[in-house]
Amino acid sequence: MKKTKISLLCLFLAAAVACSASACNNGGGATESVSTPQGSTQSSVVSEIQSSISSSNPTEESVTAVDSSTTGTFDFDEVCKDIEINGKKYTFPFSLKDLGEGFTYEDILFSKKSKEAQVCEATIDVYYNGKHLFDAHIGNMSNDYFNKEDMIYDIPITSFSQNNYISDMKNNTNFIKIAGISIGDTPENVVGKLGKNYDIIYSDNGKIGNIIYYKGASENVSVSFIFDEETGKVNYIWLADEDF
Repeated sequence: MKKTKISLLCLFLAAAVACSASACNNGGGATESVSTPQGSTQSSVVSEIQSSISSSNPTEESVTAVDSSTTGTFDFDEVCKDIEINGKKYTFPFSLKDLGEGFTYEDILFSKKSKEAQVCEATIDVYYNGKHLFDAHIGNMSNDYFNKEDMIYDIPITSFSQNNYISDMKNNTNFIKIAGISIGDTPENVVGKLGKNYDIIYSDNGKIGNIIYYKGASENVSVSFIFDEETGKVNYIWLADEDF
């Protein structure tokens, strides 16, 4: 069982905090992570999982993690080649400068992990023609870049996310696709396109909260889809390569 499920739960909770209380009153922390049975087909996998939790959630002892590097069809590197932003294809990681004309950057926030650390990081709100499309993160930069916005545009980002809970982003979710998947897709669509080797985080009421695909055994290189508890559809997408 990957330790990352805990950090991703924190990510989900952070997303909920970022939205208004009325929009995010879904109440549900994650309880378990589970991998798909290897004998299942992609079309039936989600329904099988939902049926299996109708009586009880899986226990830590009953779950066997599946390494996607040896089983299944998921390929993180291929997913990274299939990023679509505003109708244009990109390969992740890309820099802010790579995005091209029409893009602007707001609320660039720098931080240091500790006083002793010699590295810093930055988060950036990315806009296209005034529309908030996604948030980007650049990690593990030298402290020479700290609070120097004009120096970071050529540095490849280490993660980006689109969050339908954020009020000024929710009307622009059709501009981003990862491997053809966008906000509003179902768990069946996600599994059908990316394959069956993933971890699942359930909400307290047994619904699918998060589907995560890892690059092999790495805990910091992944693509994650968080689902709205009411609609059951993708409401948050996160792609990261933070394996420094």
